[in-house]
Amino acid sequence: RHGLLLGTTTANTQAKDRIRLLHLEAKDCRGSGLVLYGCTGAVVDGCTATGSIGTSGSDGQGILIVNCVGSQVANFFCSDNGRAGIALASFTLTPGNARNQIGPGYIGRSTSQPASSVGIEVDDGAGCILHNFQILNAETGIGLIGTDHIVQGCILQAHTNGIVLNGSTGSLIANNRLISVTTGFTGIGAAATLYEHHNYGLSNPQSSGTATILNGTTSIAVTHRHPAAPALRNILVMPTESSTTDHGPIWVSSPTATQFTINCRTDPGASNLDLIWQIVV
Repeated sequence: RHGLLLGTTTANTQAKDRIRLLHLEAKDCRGSGLVLYGCTGAVVDGCTATGSIGTSGSDGQGILIVNCVGSQVANFFCSDNGRAGIALASFTLTPGNARNQIGPGYIGRSTSQPASSVGIEVDDGAGCILHNFQILNAETGIGLIGTDHIVQGCILQAHTNGIVLNGSTGSLIANNRLISVTTGFTGIGAAATLYEHHNYGLSNPQSSGTATILNGTTSIAVTHRHPAAPALRNILVMPTESSTTDHGPIWVSSPTATQFTINCRTDPGASNLDLIWQIVV
């Protein structure tokens, strides 16, 4: 039911190390397009995988890589696959193992996003590098499970969720462009944390915004969409006006995963006190 299957789901008796798949096309498969099990150091370059519909809960990927380390998938075109453009699962990064690398390439859909569709799905692994690709029109652009992944230099466009971290910890998400994305980052599970830097174009406020301390008050609770609770040292606040009454020092308190509080010593008076803020990590 797959376009190409190397290895098996059990003992991997057919698995081949350092195999090269170059310029292949998998189209309209009942399962997944290109499937590799247990192929250490595999290179998939210049391949096209389109229209894999999936006949079971684990099928429907354009490219599926399982129990592989040191794999490289580059210059790919994955379109209109049922579950995910590319999926990686059940790999472990240990000292001496090369990281799996995905990119550059394109993942997209010619029609509106179906429910539960994912551009790239990283499940139960560590240390995957995702870089320099475009994902268009999936419910979730990138789904991450596991630790210490890197997502950098990507364009995520027309998604309900840009990046979903399902208990993922220690990942670096940097220098990506998000276009027409409803929610930039979603953390699922208490352990979901990441290091997020300089990602642009979020539809909702993420790591910067404005706030106003009103007349008769000396604080304002600010709601943010940063992926994790920021440290106090990472929250910058600046007034944008002189208040009617000298407001005195300004400071931040009580940061959580969803809010922090901006305080001033004295009620600002009739003018209120307008502020700008930014979380810098």
